[in-house]
Amino acid sequence: MEMGSYNNWHPLAHTLYLKFFYNILGVNIFRNPNIGIALCTITQMVLFALLLSNIHLFLRRTNLNLRYRLFWIIFFMFAPFLSMLSISLTKDVFFTGFFINVLINICYMELDPFWIQKRKNLLVFLISVCGMILFRNTAIYVWIIFIVVATFYWVKYKQYFFPIILVFSLCLGLLLNNGLLFILKAEKVKYNDAFAVPLQQIGYVYNNSKNDMEQSLKKRIKFLIPDIDRFYPYSADYLKPSSKLVKEHFSEYKMVYSKLLLRYPGKMLYAFMLLNQGYWYLNDKSIVNVYENKPGFGYFLTFTFDGFGVKNTSLFPGLKDFFERQFEYPNYSYQKNPFLFILCSLAIYFWILLFCLFSAIGSKTKIAFLPLLLVFILIGTVFLGPCVLVRYALPYIISIPIILRITFNGSVKRKERIRYQKK
Repeated sequence: MEMGSYNNWHPLAHTLYLKFFYNILGVNIFRNPNIGIALCTITQMVLFALLLSNIHLFLRRTNLNLRYRLFWIIFFMFAPFLSMLSISLTKDVFFTGFFINVLINICYMELDPFWIQKRKNLLVFLISVCGMILFRNTAIYVWIIFIVVATFYWVKYKQYFFPIILVFSLCLGLLLNNGLLFILKAEKVKYNDAFAVPLQQIGYVYNNSKNDMEQSLKKRIKFLIPDIDRFYPYSADYLKPSSKLVKEHFSEYKMVYSKLLLRYPGKMLYAFMLLNQGYWYLNDKSIVNVYENKPGFGYFLTFTFDGFGVKNTSLFPGLKDFFERQFEYPNYSYQKNPFLFILCSLAIYFWILLFCLFSAIGSKTKIAFLPLLLVFILIGTVFLGPCVLVRYALPYIISIPIILRITFNGSVKRKERIRYQKK
């Protein structure tokens, strides 16, 4: 890629990371793109292992019993989607790492008000926030909402230093993100994920109630969403390109959407729930065929695109075939295996976090408020995404050991919770 050939559809920081390994190391230095991708994969595996080690370090520093820490180590070892995502070259692993580091630092700040005033801790926190913003476009909205609520919370307790740090971290992240856009002369994409859910709702209502609609309304819908006949209930990616037209004719869109919302409120709600049911419905099957049953595109990302000189050769073909069969449409074999069902159902992890939220509210565990707030703001953006994917849910799944520890912190005294500071 040359200057001016970039766009911000995917985070630029991740694009540059892939370019370094694929183009610079693989193609230009080693003359073999497979070597570049292999080095990229190994690097990501190491970074992912460091992420899991950081979670274990937090649990140890907060005096969690060894047997519980061993439980989480075993979970990290045998949850199949973690192994898969550790070698999946998507931006979500990096975002997860930075998000978890921010979450852990928020917990430390709640446990010890002087934590963030140490230069090393402050630097790590600022780098983590910037990384979070650089590696997922929606992270900006997560952080802005968190700052607003957290500021009211901390000001109430007369802790004014924390809000200043949060605002500064946001400004620094935006500066770096926009700096990359400027330096690389990157094109700003015309599509917008913010319209994914509304377009999907319109598509569902149109395809299920068009016989009840007047001709003029159907023409307006077809004008705004030319590809509406491509509607697929489990993914908004097919209608998302119409975001450009929606932006250009926003007043027309508002009229159509409000009319459908008033006339078909139940169907509009159902379309939204159908799109994200994989995150909350325990018996969900949509996640397996989110890409219309294309092999290697569902739960386990085992496909390889042609044309990049990269070959997909499994060293454990039997294991690969086993997991592909478990998540193969229309058998859904993993749901018949209790062990795999518990490990691989995304809804289970959502309900665990929801249980933590209500437990914290019921027991008035104030120390868990901000960590839970950050995680549920993230979940909100995930629910508003174009489809259900494991990699989208990865950050809040990985956060569960931290949230459980901060919510059910037992009788550990505040001054003893971070024991390493005394050493």
